[in-house]
Amino acid sequence: MDAGNANRDLPGLCGETARRIEARVRELETKTSVEFVPMVVERSSDFDRERFLVALVVAFVALAIAQHAFWTGSSWVPVGLSIGAGLAVFFVSRFSFGLRLFVPASWRRASVEAAAREAFVRHQVFATRARTGLLIYVAWLERSVLILADRGLTERVPEEEFGRLGSGLASDLARQGSGGSVLSALDAAEALLVRAFPPDASNPNELGDELRRR
Repeated sequence: MDAGNANRDLPGLCGETARRIEARVRELETKTSVEFVPMVVERSSDFDRERFLVALVVAFVALAIAQHAFWTGSSWVPVGLSIGAGLAVFFVSRFSFGLRLFVPASWRRASVEAAAREAFVRHQVFATRARTGLLIYVAWLERSVLILADRGLTERVPEEEFGRLGSGLASDLARQGSGGSVLSALDAAEALLVRAFPPDASNPNELGDELRRR
């Protein structure tokens, strides 16, 4: 994802919403030893490889249909139709509706999971004394929310709880917008974690409170 896409406002994520998210993180981190790392991206990947594979399949299917069902003339016409169909799918799948239409959900989910795990390492969510970092990763184009908890959290709260939390928030992402989903995730995380992970005496701010965009 290029820097321009990373820095532009997404639906539901204006500057004021970003400031509300950061203020909410600061508030929560006075109540708990959990370190919250919110992150919102336009998309988890450019999906070029996946889009190419889908376009290739569509082109072969279009070629087979044109050759055996609808065309008895020049052999170049079916080839042209198949190339056109493949290029059309490759182009349309650049956009959110086309991506969700043509790229299988399992591929999109795998991309979000890989990008979130890479972000977990890149932003050093693991780098807390008690291993209590929590990444809230929102991918707008894929309509996906993934919550990754470090081992200090999963020792007391099953990973499945975080998975269910992310899935529930993702189902409402289009209505709330990306920023609203992050705020909802923070509210839900408060109910799940604050009582189980009270702040210690020093309670340092180990990871920063800013909203990550890339």
